[in-house]
Amino acid sequence: MKQLAALCLCAVAVPFAIAQQDSKSPAQLDTQSELELESELVELAAIEVSAEAADSAELDNESMKDEGLAGGFASLTGCTGNVVVRCPATVNSTGFAATLQATGTPSVSQPGFALSVASAPADRPVQFLYSSSAVQLPFGDGWLCVSPYSGVRRLSSVLLTDSNGSLSLSPSFGGTPIAALSTWHFQAWFRDTGVVGGSGINTTNALRITFCP
Repeated sequence: MKQLAALCLCAVAVPFAIAQQDSKSPAQLDTQSELELESELVELAAIEVSAEAADSAELDNESMKDEGLAGGFASLTGCTGNVVVRCPATVNSTGFAATLQATGTPSVSQPGFALSVASAPADRPVQFLYSSSAVQLPFGDGWLCVSPYSGVRRLSSVLLTDSNGSLSLSPSFGGTPIAALSTWHFQAWFRDTGVVGGSGINTTNALRITFCP
């Protein structure tokens, strides 16, 4: 692998394939704003990694270290549903790291499950993303933790945080590849123009979720 990296010093562009699932919410942006943000997301998501990083970035469920966050770790009992915090978030312009948390039992058919973002900048665009596997790659001012190698999907349309920098989504999994007893990785991406690293975007931690029927 080191020999390969030595021979190829050029960057490898990794496409960030995003599939959209519509989600109705009173907090949705207008169509023009959503299109503009989507365009920026696609441009920013052309992640460049070295040949060595591209070969080693894919992390399976056992090799990625769990990250416990204060108030953000959830271990759900009953059924086979389970939620584990993975991949750290970095400090954003609020002075805190934005957290992604899960409440309720993760079920593909029963109501009551929700994903929520806290400690993000107020009144900023957010998009919930998911993938079948995990990575940890530099992305904006934070980390991309859902793998572009296995395809990144959108769980919702672009939404807005409230005046406290919070947002909650009760997703519907109809029409998605998420099935009972399957495991997926989730993360939220958000706009942050309040400086810090200057990229204008940041991310939350990620969650690894195994779903009940």
